[in-house]
Amino acid sequence: MNEQTTKLYDEGYCLFRDVFDTGLIERLRSVTDRLLDAVPTEERERMRYQGSSIPVKYQDPAFSELVGWPGSLDALALLGFEDPKFWAGYILSKPAHGPPLYWHQDWIFWDDPVSADPDPGQLFLMIYLVDTNVFNGCLRVIPGTHRRRIDLHGGLDAAHTEDAQQADESSN
Repeated sequence: MNEQTTKLYDEGYCLFRDVFDTGLIERLRSVTDRLLDAVPTEERERMRYQGSSIPVKYQDPAFSELVGWPGSLDALALLGFEDPKFWAGYILSKPAHGPPLYWHQDWIFWDDPVSADPDPGQLFLMIYLVDTNVFNGCLRVIPGTHRRRIDLHGGLDAAHTEDAQQADESSN
């Protein structure tokens, strides 16, 4: 097993850098900026914790190029996923200085035997279109939480639901 695959299975994530060329990144920035600018103000306010969640459909040919990009397919093959299937994509963007989204797990099948399988049931590929770091809002991960449900989540509103979107910021 290579280093990236070991990290994925042990910690639940791995990092690949410089997978996409700057031309595709620029096209994606342009398309996502246009789609984000079209989000109504009231929707932006409602989604203040998690930011945008615009489904990627067929809004622009750049998305098709992204899904079939050779570099990302090569990265998945290096991890042992030679025949990946695209399930869904979302444009996630939080405005600067927005309130934090509380810790959560996006896996809903904890009570299903598939959760005990050592092979991931799904992979989430996050592609940053701007420079992002721990100071300006990159995704933070608790290594190993892909293997077990965290008890804390039983007391919180389910992430990405109406209740979570309306939660009092001081309670997060």
